[in-house]
Amino acid sequence: MRMKRRPARLHDPRPHDPRPHNPRPHNPRLQQTLFCVCAALYIACVTYGFHADESLRIGSSLHLDRSAAALTDALPWGLACALAFLLSRLVTAFRCRWVQFALPAGIGLCVAVWLALQPIALSMDVLRYLWDGRLMTHGINPYAYVPADPHLAALQHWRYWGSMNWKQWPEAYPPLAQLYFGAIALVTNGTVRAYKLVLILNGIVSAALFYRVLRARQPAAFATDRRVVHQFALFALFPPLLVETYGGGHVDALAIPWMLLAWLWTLQHKPGRMGFAIAMAAAIKLYPVVLFAALWDIRRKRDVAKSLAAFFVTWTVLCLPFLGAGRGLIAYFHDVGAIPYDGSISIVLTNWIGPWFLHHATDFVFLGVCGAWALALLTKARHLPLERKASLLGLTFLLASPLFHPWYLVSLLPFAIGGGEMAALWLAVASHWVYDEIDQELLIQYLPTYAWYIAGWVGARRPDRTRPQVDVTL
Repeated sequence: MRMKRRPARLHDPRPHDPRPHNPRPHNPRLQQTLFCVCAALYIACVTYGFHADESLRIGSSLHLDRSAAALTDALPWGLACALAFLLSRLVTAFRCRWVQFALPAGIGLCVAVWLALQPIALSMDVLRYLWDGRLMTHGINPYAYVPADPHLAALQHWRYWGSMNWKQWPEAYPPLAQLYFGAIALVTNGTVRAYKLVLILNGIVSAALFYRVLRARQPAAFATDRRVVHQFALFALFPPLLVETYGGGHVDALAIPWMLLAWLWTLQHKPGRMGFAIAMAAAIKLYPVVLFAALWDIRRKRDVAKSLAAFFVTWTVLCLPFLGAGRGLIAYFHDVGAIPYDGSISIVLTNWIGPWFLHHATDFVFLGVCGAWALALLTKARHLPLERKASLLGLTFLLASPLFHPWYLVSLLPFAIGGGEMAALWLAVASHWVYDEIDQELLIQYLPTYAWYIAGWVGARRPDRTRPQVDVTL
């Protein structure tokens, strides 16, 4: 009798896992309840920490009491940031996919509205934005006069004039930022609260674009990969992003949609549009221009030429309305050397080398950016994912800069969250934690940042393209 041949077993390329398969090892109801509890605690920490932070830095007696400062400011801030990471993990306990995205977006929107309704704290930069918009609505070129110029005496009778800083300084913000300020002043009553509420619309657009970028990065695995939910949730809930945007009202947030568009159009292989988007972002805050090296594929010379052409044409068009100011367009860069420096290399190199460093600070920034460009374009670091390269390049500029404030990181955080770049994420958390409060900035703020930063570049020497991207919420 002829025996039937048994079919050969197909080879399974996946490694054998001796552990029993358990797709849902935890009780989802318990995780959902824990998510709700942590969300309530997160909102309480952000709101309480913001008020405590404001009182500490504007003149409260607690500023002199370090232990009280740690309890009323640093502890809520650190707990809020930790809860943001935890919530981004717990949100996947909800089975419905749209709920996983809607919950963090809704919580982030509630916090953003609350922050927008609060008085500004830590920085009065937003008052300069409103002043520039006031000039634009009156048909005055903001680059032509400093705020204290006698020609503007009629406009100086203004509710915020006494609180505005830097009245003797020339205009620092690029052309597109001025157009934003003028447009916002036209459609609002020119108040701080109205300006910050407009930023919420910018935040909604940013969240939608970040969602589009996540879909474009992983089109096949988007519907099942939990890391996508983790990254979106962290983008919606990360306290440094919310507080600096809606609490401080900083203009850096207006560059986020353009940087996300540049990221999206790079993934879609549209170099001309990418160059246009980078130009628009750099016309709000200059340093996004250093991200070109992360978005370029140096082997495609024609695409590089297209992106550069689009960049320069866009910048030229944006500058045309302000050319009447002449040298006033660049007057700020002539005087910037008089600003007290507080960047990481200022703290270290000024102590090691002496005041000579401060006279050559611009050279250090230029050399640092050139070195990072060389690493990103000519070494194995070019194999890093786009978002990690962008985060490392932007961080190179900020670490090499002699001047640094926590809100400078705002427009870089989407890349850091998407790429799991802990150097930028830690700097965003720690710089707010120690800003103007304690003298241990080097130990708390910069040493961990430099450790992760160097590890990011060194890790590019042995790229593993099959390895999944780092999950920032682990």
